[in-house]
Amino acid sequence: MRHLVKTAALCTLTLVLVSAGNTAPRPGRAKLRLSPEMFDFGYIPQGLKVANRYWLANDGLDTLVVATVKPQCGCTTAPLTRDRVAPKDSVPLDVLFDSKNINGVVNKKVTVVSNSSTGDSISLYFTGRVDDKDSIVNLQPRVALFTEIDKLKEIIKLTNLSHGEFKVRLAAPPPGYFTCELSNTTLAAGGSLDVTLTRGKGTPVGQYETSITLLLDAPVPHPVSIPIKGLGYME
Repeated sequence: MRHLVKTAALCTLTLVLVSAGNTAPRPGRAKLRLSPEMFDFGYIPQGLKVANRYWLANDGLDTLVVATVKPQCGCTTAPLTRDRVAPKDSVPLDVLFDSKNINGVVNKKVTVVSNSSTGDSISLYFTGRVDDKDSIVNLQPRVALFTEIDKLKEIIKLTNLSHGEFKVRLAAPPPGYFTCELSNTTLAAGGSLDVTLTRGKGTPVGQYETSITLLLDAPVPHPVSIPIKGLGYME
């Protein structure tokens, strides 16, 4: 009889422990979501670098652990600032593409390896057209330079080379330490507008390279990227 009581008690205890264990996080419940999954830089001035910020979001219930971030080739870098992402949180991933020695259409990917339940390997993509000049607009200058310590503003003149009018808007804004203003949002055939970039606080210390991307709402949507190069100092 004593043996039966002990056995019943042991079974009850085991059941309680199993039930309690079921409330703890289980492996494989992290869920990676990339935003955006694809980005189009459009026109990229030849020999310069452009960047876009992607977000790695965790829509799951467990901590997302990123093992590696692997660009397709040496022309692309994608440093990760944090390899663990809590549930319902996200982390930025700045992808930088160097167009040196490249010409024509590019299609690249960056593979993220993690413990996501959607698969341990998920890729984000970008595309663009590298050339020394664009067919629809002219940029003057082609790159915004902030290499002088006291320079806070750069104005890029965007001229419409086509025979039609189109709207202009930001497709990808600059990083938070820059603001961007357009002198107009409609660009007539042969007309020009100013793209004003203003540097604020929080620029990285040392050399940095990034970009903005404009979208021209022509008959065929036409992205155009403006590289930004600078030198940040201790504030």
